[in-house]
Amino acid sequence: MEENPYRAEAATSLHAERGSDAIVEAQVVPPRPWGAWPTIGLSLASGVAVVVGQTIGALGVLLLYLATSNRAGSGNFEALVKELESDGLAIAVGSIGGGVVGIACVVLWSHLRGWTWQDYLAITPFGRRDAVVGLIGLVALIVVLDGSTVITGRELVPEVMVHAYQTAGFLPLFWFALIVAAPVWEELFFRGFMHRGLVAGWGTVPAIIICSACWAALHLQYDFINIFSIFVVGLLLGAVRQKSGSTCLAILLHALMNLVATIETAIIAA
Repeated sequence: MEENPYRAEAATSLHAERGSDAIVEAQVVPPRPWGAWPTIGLSLASGVAVVVGQTIGALGVLLLYLATSNRAGSGNFEALVKELESDGLAIAVGSIGGGVVGIACVVLWSHLRGWTWQDYLAITPFGRRDAVVGLIGLVALIVVLDGSTVITGRELVPEVMVHAYQTAGFLPLFWFALIVAAPVWEELFFRGFMHRGLVAGWGTVPAIIICSACWAALHLQYDFINIFSIFVVGLLLGAVRQKSGSTCLAILLHALMNLVATIETAIIAA
């Protein structure tokens, strides 16, 4: 179950010696989480910072290409900038750069509220049963979503991801960005920071739905059906986060999903 955000973090005994031996028990508890609207405001500010981090990373790749001229159309600056939107190396570097900024933001917001970032973002162990249930749910969703994609004749992997894989340049960095960096920072942001504040302000169900919708909106490079699929997976991750009380399990399941997707991409792009 979700941990009680108002649990006592420590208990101290104050011994008063002014005419009595009375013992005063003082429970030290963390303050309430950020409310719903402050959470949304801080999330928007974090989102802007993440975009700046991603842009700086992509600009670094642009400068590399301009210096080495190792991309078709590198003589045309506007064409090269457009090319970066689906360039694998730019996506990888931008994702890592934006992720670092995003994590820094939610850690800062946690401390400003008077919590440790581990507690606020629910960096706690999870139970074996929750892990098994979450894994079964994820596998079932992957089978249903991929199966429906194949049955309806759509591409299993979006063309933008195939192109990104083929232009990744340094594939280990691309795999790291998708399987480690993206799951860590996105889950700490959505199922960690946003989930905590929205649950405190509006309750569990609205929090899970809103976090899933915001996470899906992060993937506007895909078509509507793929975005909707991401939203559905987000509902599962939010439910797992709430039930287990651990963002770590959401990170693990997200990483597993991205691993499967990256393997599919590698096979198709070969």
